[in-house]
Amino acid sequence: MFVNISRNSAYSQVGEGWKSLIDKFYDVVESDKTIYVNTVKEKFGGLRIYFGHDCFNPVENQFMPNPICYHNQEHIWELADSLMEQSYKICEACGNPGELRSKRHWIKTMCDSCEKAGL
Repeated sequence: MFVNISRNSAYSQVGEGWKSLIDKFYDVVESDKTIYVNTVKEKFGGLRIYFGHDCFNPVENQFMPNPICYHNQEHIWELADSLMEQSYKICEACGNPGELRSKRHWIKTMCDSCEKAGL
């Protein structure tokens, strides 16, 4: 079985400023026990949430991880994409309006204050 990252574990993978974005995702998927979150991270300055879906396998008579089974998931993919787009405008450190910044070969989404503070 794939790893299922809890909401609290997801919080620890990115800055405090994106907590509300993570909440939006988990508020939708936590009630669906067939969806599992296997990665939450910052990549190229944006929030990435990778997830999978368990499908019922009649041969095994149980739900099993199946990366091919994406039926009825379009709304979740759209949500993950929307949250990624939103993250490019929210400071990862504090949650204030931010923008992509590039320093020392690293791209982060930050507000002016957090950039000046070196966060």
